[in-house]
Amino acid sequence: MTDISAVYENTIAGHVDTANAVAFGYARHAIVAALTAAGLKPDDEVILSPLTCKVVPLALLSMGLKPVYADISPDTLNINHAEVQEKITTATRAILFQHTYGHPGGVEDIASLARQMNIFMIEDCAQCMPLRIDNYHPGQHGNVAIFSNNAGKPLSAGSGGIAVTNDVMLTEEMRKLRDTMSHRKLADDLLISMETWLHHHLLRPSLYWLLFTLRRRIDSNYSQHSLDAEIANEITKTAMQPSSRQLRRGLHAMRHITSVAHHRITCCKDFHASLGPANRPGTLFESGKAPLYYYPVLTDHKPELLQLARQSRVEIIPWPISTPIYPVEDIAALGVYGYRAGDCPEAESVAARLVGLPTHIKITPEVRKQIISLVQTQVR
Repeated sequence: MTDISAVYENTIAGHVDTANAVAFGYARHAIVAALTAAGLKPDDEVILSPLTCKVVPLALLSMGLKPVYADISPDTLNINHAEVQEKITTATRAILFQHTYGHPGGVEDIASLARQMNIFMIEDCAQCMPLRIDNYHPGQHGNVAIFSNNAGKPLSAGSGGIAVTNDVMLTEEMRKLRDTMSHRKLADDLLISMETWLHHHLLRPSLYWLLFTLRRRIDSNYSQHSLDAEIANEITKTAMQPSSRQLRRGLHAMRHITSVAHHRITCCKDFHASLGPANRPGTLFESGKAPLYYYPVLTDHKPELLQLARQSRVEIIPWPISTPIYPVEDIAALGVYGYRAGDCPEAESVAARLVGLPTHIKITPEVRKQIISLVQTQVR
């Protein structure tokens, strides 16, 4: 890789207070590389949250691994310690802990269990900001942590991901695996650059639903395919090294990351102050605790709220849509990813009621007022 890669990796490692970092073309390949470097083999089991994006189980299935879903805690939206403990078998080789909406609740208990059982642990920090600020320090508890740079993520570089770890041997193996991946074609890189420019300069909260609808129509990620086709489209064909353009965009984003974090915290404080405790998960989502990617709201009127948001052109995030695994809407279709309806009832209940309130830099005080006003009409 180039000198800019080393600069980018060292910058990220410094911000999250780890010794090493390895950049990838997509975060999903950082997961594959970490598990491969840790020595996982086909038929090994990996415990993970069902409240996730489908590329995560697809990354596991591409390696022949078995996803084992542990139900979540309604307080944290993260995997439940007791459920994880119950799912551990002699075939368990790894635990993948997702910081849902960027919240770390329960990570220390899971990390302690992983150390006790000598199980490899990955922190899925795709919805976290890669920095240490006050008591917020994602990526400090597992053997390795994965951050995402996709457009719209807390650190946007158009696309990409990065693995951080204090393990030197793990770093070397992941870097070797990364360096065997192909280079991004110029046309693809320019397309990502254009999409990133449009996202930063033209995308406004009032256009969220228009672009959401367009993307669902043209993006194959929202369509259902066979497992082999899903793995080919989402994992195999996208395995590539990050481009210099991605790395430069990532470095540019890092210059503003602290101010963006404080903005996200301010958004969370406003949402927290305006919405009652009956409409948010547990006490761990307290005001100012973390620069959350989305602020979580639970409502028994989710379809009505989202329809009203669409009509009013107010940005509210339908993540997940209706089933735990995003963006799948038919729960019977989750069998492709190793999940059966009823496996995790808490996650299924939350998926039917959870929406996210955005906290990105374009969520101004005026936009926050619009969001709060709309949400209050449906959650009371």
